[in-house]
Amino acid sequence: MFGTGLLLSIAREIDKAARRQLEDDRDELMRQLRQLHHAIERGEISEEAFEVREEQLLDRLEQIRVQLQS
Repeated sequence: MFGTGLLLSIAREIDKAARRQLEDDRDELMRQLRQLHHAIERGEISEEAFEVREEQLLDRLEQIRVQLQS
């Protein structure tokens, strides 16, 4: 059977990997948010489309922020 130390080590590694994934997701969402702002500035999308997508991105960023704080 596995020792407690090994199980804790595995759990820590899983936690680190999950946090790295959340950080990568956050970085990607920030990139998308920057692109969205560029698109509205260049007139490539409507104000309505901008607001809908911005809200989606910001909601997901908030979810990630909460997860990273736990």
